[in-house]
Amino acid sequence: MDHICIEDTVVSSKCTGSFIDQVPRFGVLSNPGFPGNHDGLPSTCYWAIYPDTDRGEEVEITIHQAHSVEGTHVCDTQYLQIQYSLCNSNSLTIHRFCEEKVSNIKIHSCGTVFVTHYPFPAGNDLGNRFLISYQGTLVLYL
Repeated sequence: MDHICIEDTVVSSKCTGSFIDQVPRFGVLSNPGFPGNHDGLPSTCYWAIYPDTDRGEEVEITIHQAHSVEGTHVCDTQYLQIQYSLCNSNSLTIHRFCEEKVSNIKIHSCGTVFVTHYPFPAGNDLGNRFLISYQGTLVLYL
């Protein structure tokens, strides 16, 4: 994982069971309790990141770290999901992070980005954690 230095005020790890709109032009999302997860996650967490389309903005996402349950196949219940629109075709894309460790993946979206983190039980598993940063970027077409 690359290093990012940020103020605690820009990190959102709040989980309410409903979509939480991310209004700032820059922010960081993480699982509750990041970098650990010893308390588990009893309900699904949802975030929605909206670009300012009136200004021609896109959303740039960097997945600094994403781990799912290591060594087990639970992609149907415990994983991180990112849904976004491809800029070249505007087609909806869903990417699930399960049974893998990924870092420093960049995604560009020309529409709203939906981030969903599905529940997992309490325990000492080092999986089911993530750290994502996002920012709205203006696109200039010449």
